Amino acid sequence: MIIRHSESILKQLSELETRIQKFERLMEELGIDCDRENILQVIIAGNGANAPRPANRKKLE
Repeated sequence: MIIRHSESILKQLSELETRIQKFERLMEELGIDCDRENILQVIIAGNGANAPRPANRKKLE
């Protein structure tokens, strides 16, 4: 059971890393030059795990 949970967590972390990379690439394309880590923390803190998905989600995928 622990192995299954570990695999699930690793998969989720991988997906999160992919999304962070896409977000950072978008910031670069838009010329946004600021503390990326701080922005990501604000986004994560503001959304939470149970927050609804944004309507424009497809733009980042």
